[in-house]
Amino acid sequence: FAAGRSADDLRHGRYTRESMTHPGKMLPTIPRYAIRTYTDPRDLVLDPMAGIGTTLCSGADEAPTATARLMHLAHAFINFANGTFQWVDLQHFRLPETADDDGALLAALIAHERFGDNYAGGDPGGDPERHGPYWRERIRPACYDPIGADAAQRHLRAWAEQHAPLPEHLRPDLEQEAYQRLSAADRVYKLRDLGPAAFHDWGGVRTKFHELVLIDRVNHTLSLLVAADD
Repeated sequence: FAAGRSADDLRHGRYTRESMTHPGKMLPTIPRYAIRTYTDPRDLVLDPMAGIGTTLCSGADEAPTATARLMHLAHAFINFANGTFQWVDLQHFRLPETADDDGALLAALIAHERFGDNYAGGDPGGDPERHGPYWRERIRPACYDPIGADAAQRHLRAWAEQHAPLPEHLRPDLEQEAYQRLSAADRVYKLRDLGPAAFHDWGGVRTKFHELVLIDRVNHTLSLLVAADD
C-alpha cells in the first residue's frame, strides 16, 4: 500500500509534530485503503484504539464520498498513432440523482476507485496511490481551476495537432468523446500543474499532462479527460 514511501512523507501536512513521536503509528495508507474498499457512503468507521488519529484523518479525507457517489458509465482511449505518442483517455460517470456542488463532485471523482491510474499502461483503478504523475493524496478539489468550455476546447485542439495533423479516421472519435462533451458541459475544471513536490517516485518522467473535468448537469454526466503523451 505504501509504494515504498516513508511514514513521514505519508503523514506530511496531516499530523502535529508531537503526534509523530507516538511509538505505534499505523501507516495512513492502510485505513485509507480499507475505507475506500470496504465502506459505503455514510457508513460509520470505528477505531477502538484511535492512537494519534490515523483512522480519523483517513476517514476525513474520504468523507466527501458520503455526499456524492459517481457511477462509472464508460471508458474511451484514443491513441493518435501518428508518431507523436499522443493519446486522450476519457472516463465517463453518471452524476448522483441530487448533484452536489462542484467541490463535492470533484471530491467524489478523486475518491473514485478508477481515479487511481498512473496512465503508464495499467488499468484504470490499478494504482490506488498514484494519479498521472502525482501522488493521489496530493490532489484535492482546490487543485482544479475553472476554465471556460470554449477555452478548454481551444487548448485541447491546439495540443492535439501541435506536432502533426490528427489522423482523419480519429477525428469523429475525438469530436464525439471530447469536443461535443466540452460544448455541452456547463462547468469545466482544469487540474493545475502541482509541481515536483507532488510527483510520485517516478512522476517526473511525464512532462506533458493535461487534465479536464467536464460537468454536464443537463445530461447528468461527469467526464474525466486526460491528454498526454508517452
